[in-house]
Amino acid sequence: MGSQQREQTSLSKRSCILVLGMHRSGTSALTRVLSLAGAALPADLMGPSVGNELGHWESKRIVAFHDELLNSLGSAWDDWRYLDLSNISAENRAKLKLNMNKVIDLDYGDATLFAIKDPRVCRFASILLEVLDEAGIDVRIILPFRHPLEVCESLKKRDGTDLTQSVLLWLRHVLDAELASRGRTRVCISYEGLLADWRGTLDHVSSTLKVDWPHDIDSVAPQIDAFLSPNHRHQAHDHAVLSSKPLLAGLVADTLHNLEKIAESGDSDET
Repeated sequence: MGSQQREQTSLSKRSCILVLGMHRSGTSALTRVLSLAGAALPADLMGPSVGNELGHWESKRIVAFHDELLNSLGSAWDDWRYLDLSNISAENRAKLKLNMNKVIDLDYGDATLFAIKDPRVCRFASILLEVLDEAGIDVRIILPFRHPLEVCESLKKRDGTDLTQSVLLWLRHVLDAELASRGRTRVCISYEGLLADWRGTLDHVSSTLKVDWPHDIDSVAPQIDAFLSPNHRHQAHDHAVLSSKPLLAGLVADTLHNLEKIAESGDSDET
């Protein structure tokens, strides 16, 4: 689908905002803001937990399904290794897609505009995109990202994950998500930007994805202001720290730089 066709796509049919971001990268905060703007949340909503006291804003049912999927492929949410989806037989892929579609229907029913968020999806986004496409659902994608060292420190605090594994997990999720979403209607945003200026971020999402929010933003602004706070960003780093740590230089620094370029200027042949 060409860019002009994507811009002309309307929200007259069912639409999904798919949040494709690494764990601990502000995906929960973003999804809650989307829901306050009017995007439907799943029926089987996961509650708050240690390390995410304000809520995950994702489906318990969908997360359980995705954990089973990863397990069946010999993987897990904290596995950074490449997931070869070509190993899934045509028969099993068809069954998987059918079951995935059923889970989505259970959670979202006939909602006109809804948000799907689960960081695990980054690993197999191509399958979910096939399911949504075949269901006739218009997909708009948000790629939220966060400074990799902040993600690593957050994972260390919550799960005790060491730096090397966390860095590899960050790379795996953000690179897989970026690749799977190429050529799609998408926007890239930073967690830092969301906390600093949620109105500007939401306007950017709306204009790039061509979404008219069901709720009046001024009317829900007090709720969003009460929910979001820069104090929720417990780790904060700038680019300088990347060059000071060999593990974060090179590919990691380049990846962060390119995500920031996409967030600022959109997609181009150079990013």
